[in-house]
Amino acid sequence: MKWVKYVEDLNKVHPDKKTTLISVLAKHYDSEALAKMMESAKDVPQSAKLVKLLETEQKWMTKETPDNLFKRLKLDQMENHVLSNTQLKTWINYMKEYNAVNPKYKATLIGTLAANYGELKVIKMLDEAAKAKDTAGDAKVLKNELLQSWMQKGWSPEYIFDVVLRLDQDGNKLFRNPLVTTWGKYLIAFNRDNYGKETTIRMMLAATV
Repeated sequence: MKWVKYVEDLNKVHPDKKTTLISVLAKHYDSEALAKMMESAKDVPQSAKLVKLLETEQKWMTKETPDNLFKRLKLDQMENHVLSNTQLKTWINYMKEYNAVNPKYKATLIGTLAANYGELKVIKMLDEAAKAKDTAGDAKVLKNELLQSWMQKGWSPEYIFDVVLRLDQDGNKLFRNPLVTTWGKYLIAFNRDNYGKETTIRMMLAATV
């Protein structure tokens, strides 16, 4: 029962970051070890209620995915106000607990934003959030995470230019588009990590003519 008291004390100290017993245990034991512990505890009368609590939390956290909760909190309808919305903190806390219990299906804030709003809209949202003092720091971190996710997907600068940011549609107004800055940052990062496959701005401009 020490774990129960630990979680209760933790939630009292941090009421805005409440956690669950199952997520705390998941950080210390893998799923197989946790399952064995719960099974053996069923034979101990004093632990029966605890096991039932753990099973309830586990079922709930398996059923309610971060994306489902994101929609239920209507964070998919906030656009430029999502980062400043008070419900986002609730969602982030749940996401962390869900990830602890479901390590094979981890969610991220930037991945959830992109899935619900689309890459282009997310970039515009982050650029807007970067102008506000309260959200500027988060916007910078999230933008870097988004560019990194593009790298992990193997998206080329050409793909980002044409398909994601749709800069090929700007013609002679290209350099008036603030999204060029985002593309430039991605170009630098891509060239740094892909020696021999570098792309240049000159090459891209020639391809759009």
